[in-house]
Amino acid sequence: MSALEGALRKVAEAGTRIDGGDEAEAVAAAALVAAQIPGSKVAISPEDRPDEPLPQLPASLRALARLALHRVLGDESELAKGWVDSSDATEWRQEVQLILHALG
Repeated sequence: MSALEGALRKVAEAGTRIDGGDEAEAVAAAALVAAQIPGSKVAISPEDRPDEPLPQLPASLRALARLALHRVLGDESELAKGWVDSSDATEWRQEVQLILHALG
């Protein structure tokens, strides 16, 4: 199992409580998956990219990434609840929604 798949599975298959740090890793992993999709509007900034180029990721990771992001946006999400500034929360949700949209 790749590190990306592990990060996504940890959130997608978690019980009712999901750690905010795990959720942040899942969002980053989902963004890397989405950035490889042809025509995707998800761009990874140079400072956030892995040091080594990623191999072509299997399309099966898209469904897992979608599931993880739905969990991250859900009512039980520590990450979603943790925003103090509502304008920052809105911007964050829009970015996660962009990744989700790119994943199909």
